[in-house]
Amino acid sequence: MRPSHSGLKRREGLDAARARGRVGGRPRALASGQIADARILLGAGQTRTAVAAKLRVSRWTLSRALDTASR
Repeated sequence: MRPSHSGLKRREGLDAARARGRVGGRPRALASGQIADARILLGAGQTRTAVAAKLRVSRWTLSRALDTASR
């Protein structure tokens, strides 16, 4: 089965954008520096809830960022 014409054009557009250095997708909620700060605060005894509130993200987002950064 052949890809549709619109599918080819979409792929070409994405490839062209990638060649220009553009990357798709949603931006990350926490930068690497913020994750490092969160680790310091957690090490100092603050709760994940308090650290997440300070960084203005949910506990789930903070936990996911910490897990992803440790891999």
